[in-house]
Amino acid sequence: MQNAWCAIRGAVNEINAVLLSEDDDEEDEEQQAAEAAAAAAAAGRLPQGADLPLLLQQQQAQHEAVARQLEFSEAETAKYARQLASLRKECRQLRSRLSTQQQQQQQQQQQQQQLDGAGDALDTATSAAAAATAAGSSRESSNHGTAHLEDLSQPLQRLAQALRLPASQLASQLATPEADPWDIFEDLCSSLERTVKMAEFVNAEWEHTKEEYGGLPAGSATFQSLLARPLARSLPSELNRWLRSPSSTAEGSGEGQGGPQGPPKARSDHSQQSLSLIGCVETAQKLVRCAGSLAVAAGGETEAGGTPLGAPWGPPSVGGSNVGTPRATDEPASGGEGIPAAAAVEASEAERRLRQEVAKRLQLQHQTAALHRRVLELTEDLKDSQQRIEEQREAERERTKQAGNEETERLKEQLERATEQLETVRHLYKELLANYEKRRSSKPQDASEELTGENKDLLLQLRSWQRIQALEKELETVKRERGRLEEIREIQSLSEVELIKAHSERDEMEKELREAKMAVEKYARVLKKVQADCDTTNETLKEQIHDLEKRLAEAEQQRDRAEATAKKYEEDNKIISDGMQKLLQKLHAQVDDQDYFVDKRIIAQMIAKHQEMHGNMRRRDEIFLLICDVLGFSDEDRERYGLPRKQKEKEVKINSDL
Repeated sequence: MQNAWCAIRGAVNEINAVLLSEDDDEEDEEQQAAEAAAAAAAAGRLPQGADLPLLLQQQQAQHEAVARQLEFSEAETAKYARQLASLRKECRQLRSRLSTQQQQQQQQQQQQQQLDGAGDALDTATSAAAAATAAGSSRESSNHGTAHLEDLSQPLQRLAQALRLPASQLASQLATPEADPWDIFEDLCSSLERTVKMAEFVNAEWEHTKEEYGGLPAGSATFQSLLARPLARSLPSELNRWLRSPSSTAEGSGEGQGGPQGPPKARSDHSQQSLSLIGCVETAQKLVRCAGSLAVAAGGETEAGGTPLGAPWGPPSVGGSNVGTPRATDEPASGGEGIPAAAAVEASEAERRLRQEVAKRLQLQHQTAALHRRVLELTEDLKDSQQRIEEQREAERERTKQAGNEETERLKEQLERATEQLETVRHLYKELLANYEKRRSSKPQDASEELTGENKDLLLQLRSWQRIQALEKELETVKRERGRLEEIREIQSLSEVELIKAHSERDEMEKELREAKMAVEKYARVLKKVQADCDTTNETLKEQIHDLEKRLAEAEQQRDRAEATAKKYEEDNKIISDGMQKLLQKLHAQVDDQDYFVDKRIIAQMIAKHQEMHGNMRRRDEIFLLICDVLGFSDEDRERYGLPRKQKEKEVKINSDL
């Protein structure tokens, strides 16, 4: 007992030390977060282009810290629950040991009573009968215990099979001689409760996903568009196939198809095809893996500073035209197309970040709700423990009252036995007196001496008998008082141990409740802080979106003006090109007719020269032939008109003279 109590105290001290260290760690983390926030506030506001990613990174870091704290608190609560279950198990083992020790002491007392009452036949007979009844009751209780254990083993096996636990573990627990079926049942119930909580969380999250993305997860167009995004391609192949498989649709929509309103056959089919608890747990694990993969991919993209894959980058290509435009008209058109594209990309990025913030806020709300449920469970456990303590006190009172009643009944029985023995002695004494009177009246004086001697002997025997009876009564009272003292001591020791255990359990539960309340308050403060930060970031993002919309409107106006100027320049260019084409046509016509044109001055000079040479006929003929050459007469024309052929040397000479 002392060793067990020392072990329990050591475990409680270790738990207190762990809690103090965890409180110190949490205070250090809060101080570091406060220093980081103060440093960020002192750094001032960055320019608008670099402020948004920095704020988003800080917000993401805060959310990750809060998520880590929540995971740490959940792990600590699970550890404390396991420690509490182990302490309860040790308490039950100690109770079972105390009960076995009490039974052994009762058997030893019965054996001692049998040895003390060996002198009297009646006492030996009664003690033997009591021993036989006690042995029969113990055998019946042992047989009843084994039968009860055998009766409980089958439902425990069915429960373990439903929870998909290994059968070897349950068989090893049932095979131990000191196995308590209620401990095994409580362990199975605790595992069932954990599994049910996980399944409820999975179903709630999956229902939220279905409501958010339009009903059927794998069949809706919205969900398919989400899966078609480039970010979803970063998932592992098995998770991607699981999200796209039709089994998830059937599982998600099974509740809506086979409800309690359907016929009994439909309900039975639905009960056969519904998800088991292990299926819910596997779904939760897969969803957590999907969320982790997407978070890692999104974090890599935000750190790289890039935009999602498939986003339109660069200005749209401007189609070429047959008519060449000036270079100044290309630049405003390209700028007018690039500015709204960049503004649209920034707006889409801001919207995506807002959605991420909303999702993180919903996750924090789910975690706070889980902590509130844990606090309620701890309060219920505390109430149950207090109720058990009250029931134990009532049971102790009933036991003490029952022990007092049994003792009074035993005293009454002993008193009745003693009165019966006294009546027998009185009856014998009366008979002896009657015989004495008869003999005295019938026999002579010599027989009176014999009768007086016999009377004295009988009186001596009677006195010795009375003395023996008084000693036996004193011995019985001493034994009775001794047994009563032993019972009182045992009851006191048991009540003290149970009371100490109950107080320790109550203190531990109150401590856990206080810690859980402190954790809930802390997480509520963190959640309020995160919500305030989210509100501020949302306001800043809204302002930035408003500015981007203004810039987008200005860019659209600039684009409209650029388009108007481009149209004007195109019209002017068309007019100029038409004029140029007309001029080119005239120029081509002039080039074609140039062979038929002759300078009038040359002809006039030649005619004047021809008239001057009126005395020199040969010279006049040469000048006439030169005029024919200038006019482009061919040899055929010369033959037709009766003119001589062209002579090159004369032509060169005349040209030199001219």
